[in-house]
Amino acid sequence: MPRESINSLFDNHTWTKHVSSTHVLGRSAVWVHPKISVFFILLLFFVMKQGSTGRVQWDEVVPGAAFGRLIGEIMATLFPNGILFDGIVYQILPGGYAVIGAAALAGAVTHTVSTAVICFELTGQISHILPMMVAVILANMVAQGLQPSLYDSIIQVKKLPYLPELGWGHFSKFNIFVEDIMVRDVKFISALSPYGELQTLLDSCSLKTIPLVDAKDTMILLGSVERSELEALIDDHLSPERRLRCHHEGQQQMEAMPYNGQRSSPRGQRGSGVTWESFTFVDEEVGEEGNPPMFDKPNGPLPPPKQQEPANQTLPEKGHFQAVRKTLQGLFCHSPETQPEEPPQIKAWEERELEKPIRFESCRIDHSPFQLVEKTSLHKTHTLFSLLGLSHAYVTSIGKLVGVVALKEVRHTPTRNSESRKNTAFYCYCICLHISG
Repeated sequence: MPRESINSLFDNHTWTKHVSSTHVLGRSAVWVHPKISVFFILLLFFVMKQGSTGRVQWDEVVPGAAFGRLIGEIMATLFPNGILFDGIVYQILPGGYAVIGAAALAGAVTHTVSTAVICFELTGQISHILPMMVAVILANMVAQGLQPSLYDSIIQVKKLPYLPELGWGHFSKFNIFVEDIMVRDVKFISALSPYGELQTLLDSCSLKTIPLVDAKDTMILLGSVERSELEALIDDHLSPERRLRCHHEGQQQMEAMPYNGQRSSPRGQRGSGVTWESFTFVDEEVGEEGNPPMFDKPNGPLPPPKQQEPANQTLPEKGHFQAVRKTLQGLFCHSPETQPEEPPQIKAWEERELEKPIRFESCRIDHSPFQLVEKTSLHKTHTLFSLLGLSHAYVTSIGKLVGVVALKEVRHTPTRNSESRKNTAFYCYCICLHISG
């Protein structure tokens, strides 16, 4: 069982001292069985290293604990009476060696120092705190110079994007600056740019954040704007609701102008020749208050009375007249704001609106984006990107935007440097072979 195995590794009973009385060893007595081969123990050591799905992380804890236990047993064999130091005899405790070995290997594999704290909590005592901390720190220094951590290795195997560590041997990280790796062709938007330029910029790039400068000639960085904010700004500026509202306001201004006999509706300017005041409908049958019109009495004899028609025959004629009137009104005197605009008119209106300057009042602007200067070293840039989780940073010179550095440039720089060093070493080796030959 995992718990019994851990207890047998971390106990303080020295296996080499109790060969005659195996009952003292308890479960550890299986190690002194005459039929157990050392090859089986070595095979079990490597097999346990492959298991990482149990409750105890075998591949991180057990191999280190086993190796530490081995060193402890060797020390107990060499010094059976303990070590005399300053008049005090210190007994050899193999379990302490196992704990230190487990913490050191786990710290080296994960490139962390917190494994020492985990081992303190696992054992419940801190009597070996000094040697454990020294072992974990030394193991970290050696492992970081040799290979990436366990988590970085998994990311590399799965080919996921990540920010690799510079390591201890990358001394050129202090001689490489941001100006050497930044992108100088920056996509930006000016505070004086029209909507058409903004629409072209959004169609030509897929940046999530776009820098905002005051003008193209000065390039003073004012902040950054999210792509979603700029897209919403253009959509609101060219929305059908705003187009109808602008059209309605234009009609109100036209109606407020004094009449000079030539004012016509926009619909009547397309060649129909019909003006807004070309038709006037007057209902002569009914007055303002619904009374029939009054006529003067003619001089002379009265004409013979006409036969009155039934009342049910006058209503269809009146309704027919009103229907004709409404039809003519709908054809020639329809309200301008309810008429749908044709596509050429919409396109012309959008072209006029795209020429107007952008209004950033309703747009959220980040006035303090992360900025770097041109002489920022690669080491400092790598540290800032790692600790702050940055995706990009703008490079400025006296407030002027000169470039942008993204996570991609910082991630690929150590790889390019290592490849260049390998190529240089290979060229030097080839030259030496050519000279010696």
